[in-house]
Amino acid sequence: MAKLKWIRIFVTISIVLYLDQIMSNLISFNQRKIYDLNNKTITPLHDIIFELWIPENNIPYMEVFSLLQVVDIFTWSWCILTLLTWFVWKRNPYVLSKMIMSQLIIIPFFAISQWFTVIPDSLPDCIELMSIPPTDDISWIFSRISNRSCGNMLWSSDIAQIIIFVHMMKDIFKRTCCIQKCKKCSSIFILFLGYIWISIIVGIALGARYQYSNNVFLTIMVTNMIVTHPVVPKLGEKFFIKHKNIYRERLNEQETEGLTTGEQIDKRSI
Repeated sequence: MAKLKWIRIFVTISIVLYLDQIMSNLISFNQRKIYDLNNKTITPLHDIIFELWIPENNIPYMEVFSLLQVVDIFTWSWCILTLLTWFVWKRNPYVLSKMIMSQLIIIPFFAISQWFTVIPDSLPDCIELMSIPPTDDISWIFSRISNRSCGNMLWSSDIAQIIIFVHMMKDIFKRTCCIQKCKKCSSIFILFLGYIWISIIVGIALGARYQYSNNVFLTIMVTNMIVTHPVVPKLGEKFFIKHKNIYRERLNEQETEGLTTGEQIDKRSI
């Protein structure tokens, strides 16, 4: 019988999330330095989607801040629905351990790789929009808590999260189906529905011009490769699942009962 190591899970996730927040603040710190050196301006990189496809199709510039909230709603609604489905439906430990291990690989990898190279944010007013503090005092790097950073332009964390949870939802239904045909049909349906959801988020992100098209493409490709890699569920099982030997426990119980019964017989004979 498999059981989750909840203490290890909570401690590991807490440490990784805090370190990720520090790295995000460092990315914003570097972006703020470039912003101050360039006379309080950020010059976004050239992007074909922004410069050609969107203007040619007369797609209006959307209100950025409100659209960021829409992206959050779309992302977290799917994530919460997936977790509730897992909690209500059999609570398979292998499904959750795979999701957690995917997070532990992707979050540090994305954060560290973005820290090495400073990429101008796609939003010229990113510093004001995200309320990034000045670089005079660096204490905010360790204390600022925010789900948004400025300069987080190599990967899209929202799209990465929705891909991870789409695959988690697929695994939930796949592991609960007993018939092979049911497993295949449910997997195809969940992936189809999930990628429609992802397409909506991508469209909103590009419409708001707060993600470059290349980081959206890279996020989709790399996240899918990590989540579907066969090593990931094995690592999740090794680090976050405790196997309980039911047969050994029953044998021990029988031996204990046998000893107790034998002691009682001995006492009666005496």
